[in-house]
Amino acid sequence: MYYKSFKVNGQEDIDDFLLMVDETYYKYSELTRKDFFAQNSTKIFKTNILDRLEFEVVDQSLKKSKNLFFTNLFTVDVQILDTNHESSVLKIKHKFSNQKGELCAIIICNIHWYFKVIAH
Repeated sequence: MYYKSFKVNGQEDIDDFLLMVDETYYKYSELTRKDFFAQNSTKIFKTNILDRLEFEVVDQSLKKSKNLFFTNLFTVDVQILDTNHESSVLKIKHKFSNQKGELCAIIICNIHWYFKVIAH
């Protein structure tokens, strides 16, 4: 499992009630996922040339169980649930936990990866 720590920031992360908005959960899951891929590309994708890979989120769902508020510290854990090398799809779970370690939200997503076409 891989995780990163964050802090709920200003206007772009929150709504009028100082709650973290849905788009922000997706933003932080993507940041964490990209760092995870950068550190584990050889094991996951069988290549160490991450800059030659493209990623596309096929679908994703967010389920919140506890709110995160402005200035709250939280972590995002990344866990690969399934890898299908034939169809180049990963099923990934992102768990958001507050500073007390309480589960706040889960994002499940399917990521399709493919190699960039480089024309010379």
